[in-house]
Amino acid sequence: MENKNFLALDWGRSKVGVALAHAETRIAVAYGIWPVDENLWPILKKILQIEEIGTVILGDPEHPEADFAEELMQVREKLAALGVGVVMQNEMFTSKMAQANRLEAAKKAVQAHDDAEAARIMLTDWLEK
Repeated sequence: MENKNFLALDWGRSKVGVALAHAETRIAVAYGIWPVDENLWPILKKILQIEEIGTVILGDPEHPEADFAEELMQVREKLAALGVGVVMQNEMFTSKMAQANRLEAAKKAVQAHDDAEAARIMLTDWLEK
């Protein structure tokens, strides 16, 4: 999976922020935001194939919400079944950092892009390890 690309998912109850990094550059970029609905898994599967993803970094908020932890484990299993490696990454405070980054850059509609930016921050942190 060395030559494969990386995808980060900032998983939420209503939407998922996605970031991508190519294996050659290892620079994370915000990729998009999708609602958690019946279309999400077909979209993710297509992204995994098109972008030649080898590893997915799945955000772990590391808070004691047991029902959400179970949901994340199901997401992890479903991703692994699609043939990619899955790594859990602490994503605590990435949304706050994303808001600060967006405000600093004077972007419009700041909150609309927070999830993808949070995924980008999480992926950057993981790539730097």
